Amino acid sequence: MSAATFGGVPGEGITRSMIVSAVLHGALVLAVVFWPTPAIEARPPVYKVNIVGAPAGPKAIGVVDPRPATTPPKAAEAPSGIERPPVDRPAPT
Repeated sequence: MSAATFGGVPGEGITRSMIVSAVLHGALVLAVVFWPTPAIEARPPVYKVNIVGAPAGPKAIGVVDPRPATTPPKAAEAPSGIERPPVDRPAPT
């Protein structure tokens, strides 16, 4: 196939395509460069904290309490099915 078959001058289509591509890429670059950026919101202040460790002393795994442990109070027992009063239900119709 020759360029005359498409009805144009040889090399004209590629030149036009290159010009259109260059214009579009230039517009894209300009849009990115000059696009307005939103204002940066103020952030809350940052505080510096000095964390102090425990005082020096002998190492221990846990705290030893010399008092004897007290037994927790017992919860009331739930009534069994026998102790519940019967419920009167109407007969189905």
